[in-house]
Amino acid sequence: MRRWHKNNIQTPKLVASDVIDIMAGEWFSYIVKTNATLWATGFNGYIWLDLPQKESSSFVQLHPTHPTIGLCEPVDYSGSLGDYNDHIDSTYIPIPHVLYFPNAFTPNNDQVNNVFRAIVKPEASIENFSIIIVNRWGEVMFKSTDVHQAWNGQYHQQDAEIGTYYYRATYKQANRGMQTISGDLTLIR
Repeated sequence: MRRWHKNNIQTPKLVASDVIDIMAGEWFSYIVKTNATLWATGFNGYIWLDLPQKESSSFVQLHPTHPTIGLCEPVDYSGSLGDYNDHIDSTYIPIPHVLYFPNAFTPNNDQVNNVFRAIVKPEASIENFSIIIVNRWGEVMFKSTDVHQAWNGQYHQQDAEIGTYYYRATYKQANRGMQTISGDLTLIR
């Protein structure tokens, strides 16, 4: 058994503040920065995708267009997503949503998480919003076109059953086209 001494402990340090995605492993890690660059660090394995085995104790930028990796050049989708099908073979970097949804709520009148609704970022400019919530049989439990309207966990003025429900929300964000968010939520009493 290996024993650790206090001088083996390392203090975490900030290495990047403009990160949009992280894949952290035991022996290697990748990060994607907001400028769509890919970085890696690690030991004991092929951390460089299809490139020769290499180790690094600091993040090193990878180049996805290197011939041995076989990835396509990123495409800028900051405008309309209408051209997405024209670039199906390109790397797609999704536009961050300005709406988020919880994955559970408790409509039990305790004044905490009693309703299910969109969480809207302050800078959001939402148009053409709609949401539909269905049960596991596809029966519509709630729908609305008001981003601030919430589902209170009732169906025909009766408490809905405890369980899993599914939602799909669509909205238009200024200068970004139509967006869709879908997922499941758990109703707990």
